[in-house]
Amino acid sequence: MNDGVLLEFKGGRFLGAEKLLNDELNSLPNYETYFNLMICKLNLICDEGRTIDEVIYCFEKSLELVDDNKKEELLLSVKKVVKNITTQLGNLYQHLEVKKQEQNRKNLFSNLVGIASVLAMGISQVSSSQTSSSTKIAQAAFFGGSVGISIEGLKKINGIKESQQKIFDVGNQIIDSFVHLGIGTKNELNSELFIISSSIEKLIGMYGSEELKKISGSYLITSDDLIRMSQIANSMKTISFKNFKENELLKKEWKLLMEKYKVSFSNTGDLLISLKKNPIH
Repeated sequence: MNDGVLLEFKGGRFLGAEKLLNDELNSLPNYETYFNLMICKLNLICDEGRTIDEVIYCFEKSLELVDDNKKEELLLSVKKVVKNITTQLGNLYQHLEVKKQEQNRKNLFSNLVGIASVLAMGISQVSSSQTSSSTKIAQAAFFGGSVGISIEGLKKINGIKESQQKIFDVGNQIIDSFVHLGIGTKNELNSELFIISSSIEKLIGMYGSEELKKISGSYLITSDDLIRMSQIANSMKTISFKNFKENELLKKEWKLLMEKYKVSFSNTGDLLISLKKNPIH
């Protein structure tokens, strides 16, 4: 990786890095350039017109051109980058969820500027403790996977829910594609958001309710907690809040679950109704 590309990576300027790398490909295509281009395209995946296909193309070209003695390092680096990118996507999703719960829609995306870099700081610190190699591939994986993904495409989407859906869809596309290519398992490449999604999909398959997906997606409720919420909600004689007095233990447990997932008091009734209509126990 030349110094120009490294500087662009460190600054999170992936469009600039992409241009430099495309110029490199025209003169001397090699596995490192394709690997770095894959990183750029992963970080730009939420932008308009970007697809997972171009990411996978660059990965496959880098794998095709790499020497056998460097293949293992390449695959491990790809795995790290993908994991870090899905973690950043999950963090962005959760940031939007907080904004949605606060109902703070005014200047939402002005508040998002730079948030990817802030959320990625934890990833960067973890990665630095794990990165002992100073090879060009390791450097690219470190800076390219932990500086902060582009959110320009998200800023053009109207509505928090629509932005979350974009993040959710893109994250699952990345994970499914790399799992299919044998880079890792879903658990190895997933952030918490997509692990929860996988569990909820199983519940939907068992109980046939898309409402469960909506509930879980709104509050990032794990499958175990969602099942327990359903058990509590459906143990009531009616959906009226006053009936919680009949069982103080259930009332206390329900309250703790609502606090855990930051469900507002005004939304608790709607959640109860949904769980009563779609029992999963």
